[in-house]
Order: sequence, then C-alpha cells, then structure tokens
Amino acid sequence: MENNNVFYQAAFGDSKKILKDKNITQADVKALYPEIFIKNTSRSRRKDFKSSEVTRRTNVRVSASHNVDIYIGNSEMHRDAVNRGRYATKLARGIRHFFYRWFESLLIDSKAIERDIRRLLNSNLFDANWYREKYKITGSDEIVAKHYLLEGYKHLNDPSADFSTQFYVTQYSDVAAAPINPLIHFLVNGQLEKRKIKPSCAEGA
Repeated sequence: MENNNVFYQAAFGDSKKILKDKNITQADVKALYPEIFIKNTSRSRRKDFKSSEVTRRTNVRVSASHNVDIYIGNSEMHRDAVNRGRYATKLARGIRHFFYRWFESLLIDSKAIERDIRRLLNSNLFDANWYREKYKITGSDEIVAKHYLLEGYKHLNDPSADFSTQFYVTQYSDVAAAPINPLIHFLVNGQLEKRKIKPSCAEGA
C-alpha cells in the first residue's frame, strides 16, 4: 500500500519525476489503484471519474456483492417456493390446488390488478395494438394489458418496441428476484432511479 501511495502522489501530486522515470501515466495509476484514486481525489474529480472505465470495473465488483445480498435476502422465499413446488407431495399440491381454485377470489386482490392494468394502459411504454399483433392476443386493450401483466412477461414478451422485458430483468437482478411485472417495476420505481429499459437506449423514459 505504501508503494501504491507513492505512485498516487507521483501521478497527482506536485512531482511527476517517478512517472517520467518509469514512463507511467495518470491513467495507468487510475487503472492500477482505483480505490486509492477515488479515496484521495477531489469531489469534482470523483464525479467526472464516476463514468470512467476504472470505476465501471469497481462498480461491477460492488454489483456482484449486491447480487449476493439480494440472493441471500430472498433465500427464504426461494426455499418456501421449492417446498411448495418441487418437494411438495402430490397430496399437498392437490389440496393447495383445490383450495386455491375455490377461494381464488379471496386470495387475489382484483383491485390491485385493475390498478396495474390502468397503469400499463396509461403508459407510453405499453402499446396494446403492437402487443396484440406481435403475440396474437385477441380482446380489448384491458385484456391485452392483463395478459402482459400476469402472463406475457413470464415468457419475456415485450409490452412495446420501446421496452425490453428480457433486457430489464437481466440488467437488474433485484427485478428478476422480485414478484413484480418488470414494466410495473419500472413505472413505479425504475423510472425514478433512471434505469435503462432496452439496450443502448437513453436512461429513463
């Protein structure tokens, strides 16, 4: 670490002698010691440096750690889902199916579904005509929106040409792990967080 600090001071301090002797540039120091650079550089420089390639690699490491935290946080949910599915007995599945079939109206919040259908239809990221034609879904705009809300996104259907379901869930692991339609997530949370909605597009909508 001491040698690292020497190189840092040589790169960004008053003297550039060490760099000249060793033919090293500031960019080399940033790449070799990003943590030291971020820690020591000025606030304005940190802001400019945030979008650089070195910070991108640092953020990848942070993102990987974040993904682990998400996985651990959802482990109980995954365990319960596995127990209800893969490791449940036929009797347990049959009983659950029977009760769900008869009490579905009590277990599903239809008003919440209707609210999200309206949210989709009021968004310029859901195109009912485009979706109807692309995925051969018949019915009113409400029926088409409900299909994407509850079924279509599971097959990575896109709600329009302007939003990529597959890109959004692969880009953001917290969305993939959450029990929510990707476009609804974007409209409620992702839009405020300036998340990308398709490859090589401007952030936001």
